[in-house]
Amino acid sequence: MKPAQVPRVRLVVKAPEVEIPTVKEPPPPVIYSTQSSPPAVKRPKPDIKALRRLRILENSQKALELSQQHPPMRPEVAIQIVLGQFTVEDWYARRMEKNENAMSKQQRKRQLRAQQEVIIQSLGGKSEEIAWTQAFIQNRELVWLEVAGQGDVIARFQTIRLYTITMESEDSKSFLMEKTLVSAICSAAKQSRCVLMRQITGEPSKRNQIPGRTISDRWSFPHELLQRSIGQQVRADLLNGSIWTGYVRWANAFTFLLEDEPQGGTEVLIFKHACRGLDFSSPA
Repeated sequence: MKPAQVPRVRLVVKAPEVEIPTVKEPPPPVIYSTQSSPPAVKRPKPDIKALRRLRILENSQKALELSQQHPPMRPEVAIQIVLGQFTVEDWYARRMEKNENAMSKQQRKRQLRAQQEVIIQSLGGKSEEIAWTQAFIQNRELVWLEVAGQGDVIARFQTIRLYTITMESEDSKSFLMEKTLVSAICSAAKQSRCVLMRQITGEPSKRNQIPGRTISDRWSFPHELLQRSIGQQVRADLLNGSIWTGYVRWANAFTFLLEDEPQGGTEVLIFKHACRGLDFSSPA
């Protein structure tokens, strides 16, 4: 008997599966359009002048409202407050200080006026001077004046105050003149006789000499001695070199009247502030 045949077995070794890497194809390129992108939108530059005008307008409106809230306040002051130059409280403080100073100034003026009235009355008042000058004003009569720096002037009186004279020239033009510049006055109609009472001496430059601004800077005038010389002849020596000779008719606080004759005649008003000497001796 034949032995049994053993079936043949074929062993197949299966290799492990290995993932073989594959090369991936690159993505297709993206093709962009060759057309350029639109330009960026530019912002407009601010209008500096327009902004400035707007700011000024706003400040002006604020200043107007502020001045309306404080009635005495002027708009030009309110705008300074709006701009921060000072505050409303500062303005009130300044206003109160200004009012106090004004009141003090008025009080000083009243006191000075009262003192002047006492001095005027002690020196004989000025009633004759007022009456003498008012006659020229009422009659609109031309007067002749001896004026420092201007020489001889012919004009009309308009108003006469304590320190100033408002004049009207022959061509009807008004001008203001300080009394300290005037040394003598007479009627223009009698000018030819008036100048016969005057003698001019010294250098021509002396004609422009002005008296001191205060009484302490001037010659010490002998008021009482002049008062006792009413009716007598005197020689008044002035700062500008003029020497006036005449008979004293009356003497007031600031002026005295000379006449060329003992019993009336041509009159000339002499200002005491212009004097630098008086001669009471009778001429030879």
